[in-house]
Amino acid sequence: MDKSPEETTIEAIVKHIKSEEFKPAVEKIRTLQGEEKKKEADQHKRKLPAFAPSCVFKDGHVLSGANRQHPSRSAARTV
Repeated sequence: MDKSPEETTIEAIVKHIKSEEFKPAVEKIRTLQGEEKKKEADQHKRKLPAFAPSCVFKDGHVLSGANRQHPSRSAARTV
C-alpha cells in the first residue's frame, strides 16, 4: 500500500469508506476481535489505509463571527 500523502476532499474520503472495497478486511478484523485475537486483528488493521484531516485557511485562521462556533457546540469534535 502506498503511504504517500495525497490531497483529497472529505467527500471523497467518506465515499471511499462507504464503498465495499474494505468490507472483507473489516469483517476479518471483527471476526478476529470476536475471537479475542487482538494481536492478529491489529496486524490486519495496519494494512488498512488511514487519513489525517487538515486544512489551509484562505485568509489566515480567523473565522468571521457568522461562522464561529464554540468548540463544545461543534458538530465534530476530537474526544
